[in-house]
Amino acid sequence: MKREIPYLLILFIIIIIFPVRNIFSQTTIILQPDSIEGKDAILRNLEPNINHGKSNYYMANAWTWEGVPGLIRSLLEFDLSVIPDSAEIIEAKLSLYYHHIQGSIPQTHSSLSGPNISLIQRITIEWEEDNVTWNTQPQIDTTNQVVIPQSTSPTQDYPNINVIAIVQDMIENPLSSHGFLFRIKTEEHYRRMVFASTDHPVDSLHPKLVITFITCSINLGNDTTICFGDELELTPGSNFMNYLWHNGSTDSIFIVDTTGLYWVEVTDSLGCIATDSIFIELLPSPEINLGNDTLICLGDSLILNAGGGYLSYIWNTGSNDSTIVVDSTGIYCVEVENEFGCTSIDSILIEIYPFAWEDLDLGSDTIFCFGESIVLNAGSGYTYYQWQDGSSDSIFIADTAGIYYVYVENPCGSGSDTIVLDVYPVINIDLGNDTALCSGESALLDPGFGYLSYLWQDGSSNQFFYANQTGAYWVQVTDENLCYAYDTINLEFILPDPNIGNDTAVCSGDSVTFYADDGFVNYLWQDGSVLPFFTADSTGMFWCEVTDTMGCVGNDSVFLDVIFPPLISLGNDTSFCVGDSIWLNVLPSGNNYDLTWQDGSTDSVFLVTQQGNYWVLASNQCGSDVDSVFVNVQQLPFVFLGNDTILAMNDYLILDAGSGFENYLWNDDSYYQTLTIDEAGSYWVNVFDGMCYNTDTINIEPVDCEILVPIVITPNWDGDNDYFFANTSEDIYDFSMIVFSRWGEKIWETENQDDKWDGTKNGKPAADGTYYWITKYKCLGSPQKFIRRGSVTMLR
Repeated sequence: MKREIPYLLILFIIIIIFPVRNIFSQTTIILQPDSIEGKDAILRNLEPNINHGKSNYYMANAWTWEGVPGLIRSLLEFDLSVIPDSAEIIEAKLSLYYHHIQGSIPQTHSSLSGPNISLIQRITIEWEEDNVTWNTQPQIDTTNQVVIPQSTSPTQDYPNINVIAIVQDMIENPLSSHGFLFRIKTEEHYRRMVFASTDHPVDSLHPKLVITFITCSINLGNDTTICFGDELELTPGSNFMNYLWHNGSTDSIFIVDTTGLYWVEVTDSLGCIATDSIFIELLPSPEINLGNDTLICLGDSLILNAGGGYLSYIWNTGSNDSTIVVDSTGIYCVEVENEFGCTSIDSILIEIYPFAWEDLDLGSDTIFCFGESIVLNAGSGYTYYQWQDGSSDSIFIADTAGIYYVYVENPCGSGSDTIVLDVYPVINIDLGNDTALCSGESALLDPGFGYLSYLWQDGSSNQFFYANQTGAYWVQVTDENLCYAYDTINLEFILPDPNIGNDTAVCSGDSVTFYADDGFVNYLWQDGSVLPFFTADSTGMFWCEVTDTMGCVGNDSVFLDVIFPPLISLGNDTSFCVGDSIWLNVLPSGNNYDLTWQDGSTDSVFLVTQQGNYWVLASNQCGSDVDSVFVNVQQLPFVFLGNDTILAMNDYLILDAGSGFENYLWNDDSYYQTLTIDEAGSYWVNVFDGMCYNTDTINIEPVDCEILVPIVITPNWDGDNDYFFANTSEDIYDFSMIVFSRWGEKIWETENQDDKWDGTKNGKPAADGTYYWITKYKCLGSPQKFIRRGSVTMLR
């Protein structure tokens, strides 16, 4: 019994830290156990109950022992307990080495009867090295089994066999993974693959398994401090499936702003769980106050004091003192640092009041267009405003001519300003009153002459605009003072519409009366009549022109279709050949009636495939008509070239299509009743009896009348050219063959096509030299007797 102790491991560990702070540990292990630590055995089916737990070989073998076929398989198990169940295998390489043990019969790789391709399969139940046998061999799982290719030399090593998938299965299913079973894929004798086992005396030849895997881990960082008012974001990484923090939170990050111990547990997509913790201490921050935002008058100054006792001061002015003097508008800020390294920032807005009379300006006196307005702005920053009308806003909107003034005050004094405004004369334009015109007329719109620019509703810029469609038309004009005015006119263009109705249809013999709308002054129909209505009874286009009270003219038209009852024909009775079909068409064709065939179908045509009487009903709103036709099915002419047959060499055959047909056409384009052939093949003929066509085909197979004999034989019983014989086909019969010596002596004869001469005479080896032969035979399909002669040379 071998001791069950951990394998000797050569362990390399590589830690990879990803930028997202979640850490994956990559580990490589090398397993190459020796005879004490190793666990392997071979299984022999010829010794089904004998244990072979100590062997120098790790083999898969299908061979014969003393003529009895047998099989050998091998078991091998590595200790994978060092790899966590949740690990992801990123590389697994199995190396098997030839044993190099010499013996009376060397145990080498062999593919004597076929490829020695082998398999490595996962063992799913436990087994003991010192008592496992062929009859107690453990069960296996073929999922992700590994194929070892055929060997290319008798002593080939197989380094770095890729077993990543089967090893991953073992890690994920540790209770049902107990090593590798090694066997020949096709277990037919004289195929072998053999390597060194863990019991081999040379350690470097033992089976070796190199595995690289990764497992998850996290790092929240070292214990640290933060200043009061600051926050610290704890991030274990973003690639995990689940997060659980000390307070029950399941977010991927945690924000810290108080003293305490913080921990997190994460789970990745493989189910790997990792935890880490960190202690955070909160330090006091400085308290500073520069005061509220304030105002000072132009020329004054203010001392800003950040307080004493701090390690450093940084003002945005560049000063590093605890106080600064300011005398201009701006935002002033300072950052101070205490003995804990914590900082605080405060800022204050200082605004400088100008003297009231310095910046107050309503602008120069000006003039503006009638209808517009001007915004007078006294400026911001004053505490009191009073305009000429008593209003107290900082702005005043003026829209008439006049004198405008404002009085202002601020803590630094008071001031006032005045402005005179004038207005340009009003622009008057007139496009006229809204009006109506007849369709086809136009109106000339003119806002007047002498303006700097014109802009019409369509973007055009001419003085005049011609209008001929109903709608609103407007124009904007600009004068030399850049003042503008606009006007709009609505025009309606009238087109009278008598509306005499929609296109319609009537049956022959009927009529229809078309009425034009009432209220028109005049009516005029296509025939010159002037009544408000018109009665029609013929196919054609009818129109009416009307004039309204404004003298505007309009018209309408309508088409009248006079429909006649259908009158149809299917034609004369007809016929077609068996296997063909015929389409029935209704004459005359048209779309002014609906069709109903005898089977209820309503298509414009009808497909006939069998003999019978066929009819169709044509109908429209004015009547109906029916017609019928008889369709006969003509039988095909009978033609028969005979059954398929054979044709011997140098023979011929006459094919006869039969008499009485109008036309014949053979596959060689000949057109006679018969066709003479002298070679095998497929032949067809097409016949026509005046009404229908028919075709028949005959297949002619060739007969093989040739024989093959060797010209040299070497009857030394090495399996090559040991016999003299005739190689014949199944078409040959009545066969005989005689072999003579050069002096005409009969040496061997037979009447059996399968007999062979072994180079003997009267049971003893005949002398080397040249011998002569003659054979006679008949061939299927040929009356003649074939005779062949030749010679053969015998060499031993």
